[in-house]
Amino acid sequence: MDFLRDAQEAAYRELTAPDAWIPYPDTEPALHALRERGLRIAIVSDFACGRRSGQAAGLSEPC
Repeated sequence: MDFLRDAQEAAYRELTAPDAWIPYPDTEPALHALRERGLRIAIVSDFACGRRSGQAAGLSEPC
C-alpha cells in the first residue's frame, strides 16, 4: 500500500491544519453562557487535534 502513503500524509496534513477546524459562530457564546451558569464543560474528541476547536472557541483555559 505504499502508493497510498502520499495520499494519507496529504489528508492528515489537511485534517490537522489549524484553519480546518472552525467552530460554528454560536459556539463561543453558547459555551461561555453554560460556563456562566456554573456548568463544567469538556470538549471530547477521538482526534489528536480536537483541542484546537476549543481553543478557537475561546476555551483555552479549563472550565
